[in-house]
Amino acid sequence: MLRHLIFLVAFLILLSCESSQEEKNESVDRLFLTDVSIPDDVKLSRALEKSFLKSLGLNDQQQSAVINFYKANSFGFKHYSNNSMSKFGTMTEKCLTEPLQFGVPKSRLCQPKKDAHWIEKEIIMTSNLLTLGGTLKHGLIDFEQKKMRNIVPLDGKEFLEQCKQLDSLSIEELIIKQGIVDTNYQFLAQHLYDFCQKYPLDTNSFQLKSKKEDPLLFEINIKKSLISKGFLKSKSSEAEFNQSIKNFKRMCGFNEDSNIDEATLQALNESTYNKVVRASIALDKLRQRKPDEKKFIRVNLPSFELFFIADGALKSKNKVIIGKVSNQTPELHARVNRIVCYPFWKVPQSIANKEILPAVRANSRYLSKNQYRIYRGTTEINPDSVSWRKYSKNFPYTVIQDPGPHNSLGIIKLEFYNSHNVYVHDTPSKSLFRKGFRSFSHGCMRCENPVELAKTILDFDSIRSTNRNIYVRDSIDSILVRKINFSIPLKWSIPIYVEYITVSATRDNLFFHLDLYRREDEYIDLLRVA
Repeated sequence: MLRHLIFLVAFLILLSCESSQEEKNESVDRLFLTDVSIPDDVKLSRALEKSFLKSLGLNDQQQSAVINFYKANSFGFKHYSNNSMSKFGTMTEKCLTEPLQFGVPKSRLCQPKKDAHWIEKEIIMTSNLLTLGGTLKHGLIDFEQKKMRNIVPLDGKEFLEQCKQLDSLSIEELIIKQGIVDTNYQFLAQHLYDFCQKYPLDTNSFQLKSKKEDPLLFEINIKKSLISKGFLKSKSSEAEFNQSIKNFKRMCGFNEDSNIDEATLQALNESTYNKVVRASIALDKLRQRKPDEKKFIRVNLPSFELFFIADGALKSKNKVIIGKVSNQTPELHARVNRIVCYPFWKVPQSIANKEILPAVRANSRYLSKNQYRIYRGTTEINPDSVSWRKYSKNFPYTVIQDPGPHNSLGIIKLEFYNSHNVYVHDTPSKSLFRKGFRSFSHGCMRCENPVELAKTILDFDSIRSTNRNIYVRDSIDSILVRKINFSIPLKWSIPIYVEYITVSATRDNLFFHLDLYRREDEYIDLLRVA
């Protein structure tokens, strides 16, 4: 009992000390702000003391950035003048009212108290402007630790110098320029800002059902979603309704038609606010990419695209088919070291158990029809000698599919070591590339034009005058005509980055792809509570 009492007393003393410290931090004198005998420039100088800046909620780096800003501005006001907002202040306030239009959550900024003096608002506005730009420069999220990065504002003096560009740039453009120079980043940042000017940041999510599940309210609910997102007016014709669906699907990177499939329903269910938060995450991922090598392959899973870059230019772009939600394609970084023509396919045990075994039990000729061979160790087994009925769960053999156009890997495979045992390869199922949403594989990435991609890779494997690859693009044609399994080693292995970026942009368009694997949820939650 005595021990509990001592603990309680100690706890109360500690609590009292903490409360006193908080009161001490908050008990900064503010009366001078309303003293009419003190000139405004003197008030600003006193307000720029670190203890006062801390009371406004500014961290050490924000305090230093703000002080440097006003020193460089000869301690003159920038946003206010005697409680009236300046032209610069009005432009700044427009940017800070919804920082998410730049990819920064509002929680990243300080909010002035209701009774804040205009000089306090001036300082907080400056701090927020520097914080906004600093976030675009230094980033939001530590993706390895899965936590928010510390706030690092822009240098106040340097930013004030940049403000001289406002004769030729808008302040919005100046803010966007604080991000990295990368073209993809700048396209996305500008398109995101433009999108937020055009469409409302609605927070409404929906639970839309298919026409089969909800035939009576199907169209009505879709219209509600499109109206909420600003793609349709409340009073509209059938033609306008169909066009709004096409416009919405184009923004999602889907086929531009008026059909409503499962992927379109998922996109309609998500609020625009959520999509814009995902754009913030996408910008941060672009911001934190490692510097590109001279040539590399980049696959973005949510956009179903593969890019081969060499010498700073796009040399090949391909549609890809990626893993289903039940067989997700992983994110990875590896190096392509060889091109395999007419590859064998060693069927993963999970596929053999789930798909091949039931098919063989239903049809004993399934293996020979699809040119599969089965092995125990290195010994080939005659399928007709096996009593398949006694196997109900686990396929007891190793399954290998012979090379050929029928092979599930097609006629070309890009090989790169990775622990997930996935590759980029051809496919006999070419019709699937006509779909806008292409999540159909067991985890590998099926490529639309792998032969041309392989030839282009070889074009850039023989650039050096010495130590050239003896194989060139025509070698692939010769090998494919012979229809033999053959591996072409690359002289210079190529980095391949398989990424998961759910919002992307080109020069002309912005695309909100589906977060099909729901890998962004934890980051969205992180930004909401930051």
